Amino acid sequence: MKMDLDRRQFLAGSAGALSMSLIPPSLWAAAARGTAPTAPVARIEVVRDTYFGEILSDPYRWMENSKDPDWLPFLKGQNAHTRAVIDALPGRAALLKRIEQLSGESVATSRVQRAGGMIFIQQRPLGADNFKLFVREALSGPSRVLVDPTAMSGAKSHVSLDWWRASPDGKYVVYGLSKDGSEDSLLHILTVADGKDLPETIPNTEGANPQWLDDTSGFFYTQLTGAVATPERYLDAQARFHKLGTSPKSDPILMKRGLVAGVDYEKIQVPTIITSPGSRFAILQLADVRPEARFFIAPLADAIAGKAKWISFAGFEDEMTDLELDGNDLYLLVNKGSPRGRIVKTSAAAPSIANGTVVVPQNALVIESLGRARDGIYLKIMDGGISRLRRLNHDGQVADVALPFDGTIGAVFAVPNEDGVLISLQGWLEPAGIWSVESAGRLADTGITPKPAIDVSAYEAKRFFATAKDGVKIPYTLIYRKGMKQDGSNPTWISAYGSYGLAAYTPTFAGRTLALVDCRRHRGLRQRARRRRVWPRMAQGRTAHQQAQHLARPDRGLRRAHRQ
Repeated sequence: MKMDLDRRQFLAGSAGALSMSLIPPSLWAAAARGTAPTAPVARIEVVRDTYFGEILSDPYRWMENSKDPDWLPFLKGQNAHTRAVIDALPGRAALLKRIEQLSGESVATSRVQRAGGMIFIQQRPLGADNFKLFVREALSGPSRVLVDPTAMSGAKSHVSLDWWRASPDGKYVVYGLSKDGSEDSLLHILTVADGKDLPETIPNTEGANPQWLDDTSGFFYTQLTGAVATPERYLDAQARFHKLGTSPKSDPILMKRGLVAGVDYEKIQVPTIITSPGSRFAILQLADVRPEARFFIAPLADAIAGKAKWISFAGFEDEMTDLELDGNDLYLLVNKGSPRGRIVKTSAAAPSIANGTVVVPQNALVIESLGRARDGIYLKIMDGGISRLRRLNHDGQVADVALPFDGTIGAVFAVPNEDGVLISLQGWLEPAGIWSVESAGRLADTGITPKPAIDVSAYEAKRFFATAKDGVKIPYTLIYRKGMKQDGSNPTWISAYGSYGLAAYTPTFAGRTLALVDCRRHRGLRQRARRRRVWPRMAQGRTAHQQAQHLARPDRGLRRAHRQ
């Protein structure tokens, strides 16, 4: 699973910033004619730069200097004007009250992992200011705190849990902590039975992505070498191996630039050694800012000993974005020539995309990622903004897994030694939760994430398709109060997005946005208003068909090195 920024969640979280788009300009003008102080006018001081022979003019470069004497007064004046205009809007008090009702605290669960018959949960409880790591003996059992960053914080210092991974037997957890938002992780290892840390710690492990051995005697990890707060921080990272109970200073460096003959790469590319339970092979990934990566393979024993002869089986040009290693078999998610993704099966002993067998060909839907469980490989699918789930069985057949509602699968949490998976799932009117998926296809909400006290029975969410001029079907969803007449007389908030090769507005629990759905009941907010959010530089010049093809591309930000 990916650990970097999820653009979909970021964009969905921006909904509140657009709430005032429902308010017609006439109401803004009316409020502004009241007691609002005059909005300050920013001074113009043009700065010109020349890039590749083109002159660019910036009239407000001075605003980048926070010590400019005009900057703070301008900000305060703009804030005072805006505050006065907003406070004077008719119906604002009722709208604010409803937003407050819908914006109460809720529990947030960001990640789970099954290991050793237990379940590990990263969650922010009610009233907490930070995510904590818990463990349960069973899905419905009581939780025990393993890592509480808040308890480690002081009056002038804040500690965050950056990442973690339990060992396959659930005996240990390796995790990273950082201070004051630095993300400069210090690696720790704790024993689950007593919650106590082992004595060894490892610095510079922001992107450690630890990979345990089956016997839990140690793990591979990635370590940064560049100085903190410098442009070189993320350059020339190195892959190492740590054996429990030994000094990290003696951890062998297994891969760094210039170390291994035949494995040449640029300093921006990060090496990560990946393991898979039950397999005698290890994977070396070289990744940079591209969603694709380079992949090599070698016997696991040789990798541990630092004697691996890494064999390349995929380059950036192959557009491979995910993989699963199942014993002696490799399953590769390949996008070259199949922008919606195809799955190729090949031998781990002699891997080859060209000579492999296509076990899941490209089809109308987008394959986003793979997750291996004991009963098969689960496929996270994108269907025009709606998530689907399928399983590639051991007999080569692909089975659909019916979800309880149209929604967004945030992540699929699979472990190779257990059947089924856990998924994070939410919909427009269904709060986020952790659901269990059994081999037989039965789904159930685990209850790990308690539901917020929001009654959604008065609302509906329905999916439709609009037809563009070139005939392409464009999906959209309407969220409205039940019984609303769809006659064009209702105030409408329209939000759209089309960049980065992803469907940004996948189903995300409406929450406080329901207050906007209720706006028609507030006098003064009945006038029709629309706002359309676009990023013109990314979509400029595209036909609807071109844009649809662009959005059909998988979200390739899923890199194996960032999967947990």
